[in-house]
Amino acid sequence: MLKNYFKTAWRMLWKNKVVSTINIVGLSISVALCLLLFFYIRFEESFDGFHEKKDRLFRLEATQLYKSLNQQKPKEGLLKKLTAGDEANNSVTFPFVIAQELQAAFPEIKSITRMAGVETNDDAWKTVVKANDKAFKETGILDVDANFFENFSFALLKGHAATVLEGLNSIVLSKSTASKYFGSRDPIGQKVVIDNDTTQQFVVTGIVEDAPANSGIRYSMLYNIKSRPDYAERISSRFNTWSHEYILELTKGTAPAQFQQKLNSWMKQKYREEIQFDKPDKIKGYQWLLRPLQQCHYSPKGWGHYTNSRVLYLLTCLFLLILILASVNYILLTISGAMSRVREVGMRKIMGAGRPGLILQLWMETLLIVVLCIVTGLLLATLVLPVFNQLLNTHISFSLIPVKEIFIAGVILSIALSVLAGLYPAAAISATKATAVMKSGTTFKVKPRFSNPLVVVQFSICFILVIAIIVISAQMRYLSRMNLGFNKEQVLLVKNEAMGDQLKTIRGRIFNYARTQPQVVAMSGIGGDLKGAYNHNAFKLNGEQQWYSQIRVDYDYFKLLNIPLITGRAFSADIASDTIKKARACVINESFYKLLGPGNVRLGEYNETIRATIIGICKDYNFESLTKPIGPQQHVLADYYENSFMFKVRGEELSKTIEGFRKEWNSITNNYPFEFTFLDDSINEMYKADVRWQKIISVAGVFAVGIACMGLFGFSLLSALNRTKEVGIRKVLGATVMDISVLLTKKIVFLIVIGLLIAGPVSWVVMNEWLQEFAYRVHIGWWMYVLAGSAVIGLALLTVSLQTIKTAISNPVESLRAD
Repeated sequence: MLKNYFKTAWRMLWKNKVVSTINIVGLSISVALCLLLFFYIRFEESFDGFHEKKDRLFRLEATQLYKSLNQQKPKEGLLKKLTAGDEANNSVTFPFVIAQELQAAFPEIKSITRMAGVETNDDAWKTVVKANDKAFKETGILDVDANFFENFSFALLKGHAATVLEGLNSIVLSKSTASKYFGSRDPIGQKVVIDNDTTQQFVVTGIVEDAPANSGIRYSMLYNIKSRPDYAERISSRFNTWSHEYILELTKGTAPAQFQQKLNSWMKQKYREEIQFDKPDKIKGYQWLLRPLQQCHYSPKGWGHYTNSRVLYLLTCLFLLILILASVNYILLTISGAMSRVREVGMRKIMGAGRPGLILQLWMETLLIVVLCIVTGLLLATLVLPVFNQLLNTHISFSLIPVKEIFIAGVILSIALSVLAGLYPAAAISATKATAVMKSGTTFKVKPRFSNPLVVVQFSICFILVIAIIVISAQMRYLSRMNLGFNKEQVLLVKNEAMGDQLKTIRGRIFNYARTQPQVVAMSGIGGDLKGAYNHNAFKLNGEQQWYSQIRVDYDYFKLLNIPLITGRAFSADIASDTIKKARACVINESFYKLLGPGNVRLGEYNETIRATIIGICKDYNFESLTKPIGPQQHVLADYYENSFMFKVRGEELSKTIEGFRKEWNSITNNYPFEFTFLDDSINEMYKADVRWQKIISVAGVFAVGIACMGLFGFSLLSALNRTKEVGIRKVLGATVMDISVLLTKKIVFLIVIGLLIAGPVSWVVMNEWLQEFAYRVHIGWWMYVLAGSAVIGLALLTVSLQTIKTAISNPVESLRAD
């Protein structure tokens, strides 16, 4: 019987080529998008799940004793509540000394691995490494305990997990790093020099496979933590420096929640003196927490990969919306083709077929289409995967996902789609009465109950996505055009790692060179960047703890960036007091001045509150992402470290200017790697995630409107077929083509308007919550709704116009002859 059902289903597909093709194309694209979104979500959830000990590894975290500058008031909204635990502003670093004391106090702790450098895989934290007469700037240099490879399941290609990091001068290179420095030579036993605060020489004792794409721990090289020159000093200074993350391996059978309670009781007794600071009452709410290793990537702090759980929720919603749209599209197109099936169904009923059998047969047709679409969609997803990876800046590979999971996902998607899209059309068509069909002939009307609500649902979803496209585009355009309070154009940043006396030498020579170049207008330097990389310092004001950002700058910083001073002066090389450390000359911004209060600020006098001498007040400017408001900021002279030299250059002959700096840099530094960027490009990097989200929503919105128009085409076809006789009579009585067109489209427009009215408040709530991420944002205006509504209705009318005009100009004799 099932064999006959499949044969019949195949014949019907072949017979109705147009509708079948539209269905297969629409569903295939929907399936491809759904599979890509599913695999992305699955990929993000899989981070750090490949470690054999993953169920027993936990990162130690601590709640904050004080509200920091970056700790903003929690935002309201459903997604914020769902992800509150992931975004907790916990401290993730601890002092060296507690490792041995924890190990001695708790038999539940089998081992502890300390590590630093996990989250420094970006341009702001590059270190010069030299080996085999080559020098490169590297990220992902981790100092770890010797048991690192015993606790984490990274594949060692050379060396043994238990001994590879035992030596104080041992270093392990990733496979790609070893190839970069040594090529085909065996790197074991070779020397590697790391230039950081100090110069250290290591010997390669192991090679490890590059970290998998779904690893939150990224590395290029790893060395023993005890080889740090300051290791003994940090142990003796106890709680003075909190710098390393702690990964605890618990013994089998240890309940994490119960152990966490025991740990906190011990901690508050053992370290009471160290953690109570000046407010003993604060210790009551202070906690040490255990975060499972597989959950670390959901925290925005201290890990090599951050999975924004809000994005996963939104992508899941998008996945479901696409699934619903595809199903509704299929339903409307299938219902529109029901006219060709009613006589067949009527005859089958007369011949004794029961309704369950007819439903099963019609559902089999849907299942066949869905299976074809799943296969086609999977092939399409494979083809567009590189584009998808580039769009989301991810590294999804089907090789990372077991074939079993792909097969299960395909089966579940097949069943879900066939049930969502197939059961209702099957039930609607099989419900026709045989006698009514045989009496009415070709003028029989199919009136499915839920076609109207389905059109409303489709266009509600479309309208929400179109509004999202408009709002996100407007917000990104607003950010790109917003006056940041400084001039970011044509500012060349040359990256620097030198410190102390070496910094002064390099800076002096590169600045002397710049003064001889007519293309260079101004020069300065910065210790940090304009993306939020600063020191955050605390002080007491009227008995309350306050915070401010501190940025280290060179002379002419304000002049180069065109930041105006309200009062006072900027730093000057001609005024000796600016470099006296005890005086601590500084320039503060307006927000800091307002926080201190006019009565507490006297220019040129030492300020006891902030322990510095304020020499000037500058206008507020945005020194970090526009998701945050401008806060108190202090500028001090950079004397020990500048990570970027800044040059204001003319727009002509940029490549020649850059090449000149490259040659001079190589001459000054003896061919250290030369790296540069432009300030505006550096700032734009902060909004890459939002730009990617804009692209995703745009693609989804265009696709949704396209799918909805396909469904609307089916609905208009059904409406025209049901009113064939009425149209013929009206034309005989003198109705014009315009009259008939209005008659056939007014109901469709009415349904779309209802969809827009329903979607309006929903879209406002959703997009308003998204805009709360930004301290500076656009307002959702009425014009956005008018634009979105006009676009959706215009496309809908364009879609149905072909069918309505065809019906309106048809010969009424043909439609009336049927009766």
